Amino acid sequence: MKGAGAQAVRTAAASRARMSERSRDERSERGALLTRGEFDGVLATALAQVPPEASERALFMVDIGGVARISRTLGYTVTDELLAELAARLGASVGSSAIAEHGEDRFVIFREGLADRAEVTELARRLIETVHMPRLVSGLRVRLAASVGVVIPPRRPVGAEEVVREAAAATAAAAKAGPNRFEILYPETRTKLVRRLRLEDELCLALQRDEFEAHFQPIVDASGNQLMAIEALLRWRHPGRGLVPPDRFLPVAEEIG
Repeated sequence: MKGAGAQAVRTAAASRARMSERSRDERSERGALLTRGEFDGVLATALAQVPPEASERALFMVDIGGVARISRTLGYTVTDELLAELAARLGASVGSSAIAEHGEDRFVIFREGLADRAEVTELARRLIETVHMPRLVSGLRVRLAASVGVVIPPRRPVGAEEVVREAAAATAAAAKAGPNRFEILYPETRTKLVRRLRLEDELCLALQRDEFEAHFQPIVDASGNQLMAIEALLRWRHPGRGLVPPDRFLPVAEEIG
């Protein structure tokens, strides 16, 4: 029974993904969303420029929670219509037409010409309020939740892919803090996150390259000098940095699985 249930969930998810691909193009034609390619082009062009003085720009990533529950209850057609309506409201709430889907139940929005960082914060709050406000769906009153990651890029040309990746990390941090939260990544705080992202990449490569070693440490009874047990310790032999202390990589490795 459990196997059948799991298979049903996987089948439903695959069906939802296929329908989402079709509806994404339909919504783009209605003007609520840009296609992913269009959005990437807009973002890359904007980030290749230096913004005007006394002006901020920001990338918002909005992860929508509670959509799967609505899909199971009301069906995928209703869910797609809900997401299309929500996309239009999200763009309007921050005054931007540069909005696209970024994976399932997630949107990216780019906005230029912001007065200051206080306005960026206000827009992040507004996005959460837009998602969380109660709405009638097929006669039922429902609420969704949002996790919003925001990146304020440096005031210099910067790669779009890098900024999107940082927004995803900020969104994950917001989700970890709880529902309806946002996390803003400022240029001066980028270094820590970039180091974290680089470490995640290196850990994945280390696993592929078999760079982890098991070291065994005896546990001895000091009073009788008797071997009580042997403790297995994981160590990482980095090709450039040598043996990496466990406190430098184990917490991150445990988080990313």
